[in-house]
Amino acid sequence: MKYFILKKNSTVKELISLIEENGNGFIAVVDKYKKLIGIVTDGDLRRALLNDNFSLKRIINYDPITMPYGSSQDKILKKLKTIYRNNMPLVDKNNKLVEVVSLENINFNVKPNWVCIMAGGLGKRMGEL
Repeated sequence: MKYFILKKNSTVKELISLIEENGNGFIAVVDKYKKLIGIVTDGDLRRALLNDNFSLKRIINYDPITMPYGSSQDKILKKLKTIYRNNMPLVDKNNKLVEVVSLENINFNVKPNWVCIMAGGLGKRMGEL
């Protein structure tokens, strides 16, 4: 997991480069002790571009939704589905970033589905359908 360490001389270009390297449109922003400061998504960057706002401090979402490290995968998935997000930062009791769970990295137990379409006759009873 890659994250962005916010320093006094950090730039938006460095942030965008790391988001691109991650490849999932998301980056957690931490301090030098790995304490979570906030997050930045591709959407945050698009909004900044549309608003001509290139201040790193104004791009960061300082109030991200997080979950405690050790939360079950089922709880994390349920929360992600509820808030329509793809990534969930997991933090310890001191708000230190431990992990970011990404839907892209979850191995879902996919089962093959068989479909049987029953059709017959002239189709008059179904009308327009």
